[in-house]
Amino acid sequence: MNSKKFKIERNQSCLCGSGFKFKKCCGPELKDPDYEGAYKAYKEERYNDALKIGRANLSKYLTWYYEHTLPLLEEDSRKADFLLNVDIEALSDLIDFLMFCYDKTEQFDKYVQLLDKFEKLIDDYRWRNKIIYQRAICVLYKHDEDEEKKIIELLKGLEKIDKIEDKEILQLFFSYNSNNLGFQEKMNFIERILKNETKPGVILQYKVVRGLELFLIGDREGALLEIKEAVKHYDMNLLEKYEQFELYILGNTIYYLGQIAENQKLFEDAINIFKFKIEKNDLSNEGKAEIYKCIGRSYDSIHRWKDAIDSYLRSLDYEENATTKIYIARPLLALGQSSRALDYLNSIDYSKLRIDEKFDHSLQLAKVALELNEQEYINLAIEHLKGICPSYPYFRKVKDEIIIQLLEYLNSKAKVKDKKKVSEKINGIQKCLILQPNIFGLGININEVLDKLLKKKK
Repeated sequence: MNSKKFKIERNQSCLCGSGFKFKKCCGPELKDPDYEGAYKAYKEERYNDALKIGRANLSKYLTWYYEHTLPLLEEDSRKADFLLNVDIEALSDLIDFLMFCYDKTEQFDKYVQLLDKFEKLIDDYRWRNKIIYQRAICVLYKHDEDEEKKIIELLKGLEKIDKIEDKEILQLFFSYNSNNLGFQEKMNFIERILKNETKPGVILQYKVVRGLELFLIGDREGALLEIKEAVKHYDMNLLEKYEQFELYILGNTIYYLGQIAENQKLFEDAINIFKFKIEKNDLSNEGKAEIYKCIGRSYDSIHRWKDAIDSYLRSLDYEENATTKIYIARPLLALGQSSRALDYLNSIDYSKLRIDEKFDHSLQLAKVALELNEQEYINLAIEHLKGICPSYPYFRKVKDEIIIQLLEYLNSKAKVKDKKKVSEKINGIQKCLILQPNIFGLGININEVLDKLLKKKK
């Protein structure tokens, strides 16, 4: 393989994209990459040291790219393709590490500038797709306003979707575009993700998504077979052997299986899994909020209303969350605390909810308003439902039926009978709505971000 010596002058801008001169940045540090040293410094919270070593690692790898890969590309692009793909993966990982370092040193804007500088580094669609992915992760990591819209807009720039094998990019695209895909397209996408995935937790995650998709087109038996097959090798008596993310997905999987099979023991198993995660005491506040929400949802499903409320309240103690406030309204309503349920629903900024959250909020608002016979809120629920277009045909059909029944209730003399009728319809759709794959982390898999969400912040 031909190569040529690459040399950067001391007064040139450093290869790492810092904006400093090479002699004052990575020049003195340029040696064989010290990956362990960078991660060790980060783990020990020496973030400036981690950033310095991480930049030097990036600069060194770039010299290899310029010395070996680039000359080969100019000579024979077919021979260089494998090496180029290795470089793209390695450089992407190095840049990804710098994102966390820049964040911890309160220089996150510099990381965004870094992506701007590196966008045209490699003239290959795989690299450009990596940069788009990194920009999307920035949006997720910083919880930007209009997060979903920004990510969807970024993903429009992805090239050659049908040729992408990068599992993270596939997962990101599926998470934010699955509503626009037909059933078979979704199944094909899931198969591509599974083909390229090796982590047990993620494999479980997408097998369950596949099962839920079957359920949502009416194939209950197919869904049960798919999900049971996915969990059959898991031992509920050996939970300590599973990694954190895998355990989180397992708990959700058992919960979904309980919903589809209508099996109370499965909900109790899900509660035990989530409680085991809490007892490990390795969660951030956000992670604890998520797990207590999952526990509350499981208690909710077996009508242990007080335990559900307690779990939801503990979740809200750790983090204010709109979804949790929607959920807590259900057990409060079941215990006759309709006004309190309404207070929680009114405390939510409806305009900032996702489509699935808006749908669930509108349905719950309708139930509470029916119980209180509050015509104003019934009309509000109707207006909200009219403005929602669910992704699944079943939900669109039932949504329209609920709107009609709410309007009939407003004009009915037999209020009690009609209230029961529409409440039963709402209960039925809420059970199916809770099984949409894009809710509760199943189907939305930005693993590195989620891992950091769930890991304890010291």
